[in-house]
Amino acid sequence: MKRKRLARLAKLLVLISVSICLMIVDEKSTSLRQFRSFVSVVALPFHMAASSPAIFFRWIGGDLYDWNKLNKEYQNLQREHLILRARIQQLETLEYENDRLRNITSSAERISYEVMFGQVVEIGVDLYENAALVNRGTVDGVYVGQTVLDSNGVVGQVRRVGALESLIMLVTDTSLGVPVKVARTGLHTILYGSGREGLVTAPFLESTVDVVEGDVFVTSGLASSYIAGYPVARVVEIKRDPNLAFLDIRAKPIADLGSLQEILLVWPGANEDISLAPLGSGK
Repeated sequence: MKRKRLARLAKLLVLISVSICLMIVDEKSTSLRQFRSFVSVVALPFHMAASSPAIFFRWIGGDLYDWNKLNKEYQNLQREHLILRARIQQLETLEYENDRLRNITSSAERISYEVMFGQVVEIGVDLYENAALVNRGTVDGVYVGQTVLDSNGVVGQVRRVGALESLIMLVTDTSLGVPVKVARTGLHTILYGSGREGLVTAPFLESTVDVVEGDVFVTSGLASSYIAGYPVARVVEIKRDPNLAFLDIRAKPIADLGSLQEILLVWPGANEDISLAPLGSGK
């Protein structure tokens, strides 16, 4: 056993000695370097064959990594694109909202009476198809019979008031009559809603009166039901029947009732003969 260990130790010492000698010869002589270069050229094909599996798998792994990386980047770009598109849609919506609010604000600035903005909560409340629920009530000073506008014209009139919400009957409701006059001639009449058609009618104008398509009806202020001077509807159709004493006149409301979102509640001035509930703050 000891002999084997001594033999192995002797071999190790011989190999170390040979290695040291070769290193010295390689440092001092060029002949061994030339031999080493020759051996490296001869062994090159064997080295390439031995290392090719590792190179192949490394190449495949690199391609898979690059593909996964590109795929993740593509998915991230897709998400960012969708987010940006959504933000653009929001900006477009905000721009539309700003335009509408700017219109209704400019309308409020033109009004010499006290006004309050209101938000439409619901259209078609209970059994009323031509009615709207707004987020203003008695705490805000809203009262029954109050005139309601949008940025274009008369929307309707407050019919029912709660503490925080109010019901507005639109001018297209059949139960609502609006005292008006023709802006061009001053001719007085009353407009009534036609219900589902989205129009109003003037059933009490004789066939001899001066009314043409395009004429605008404005509130007359009679009966103290509406503040005078606000546009209500524009004549779109006139039917004349020689056998009838009255005209069949249909007019389209000037207020944008189809997309009603914000409204203006109007309080008349001190010189108006309408009894008011105490006004709340915030108008």
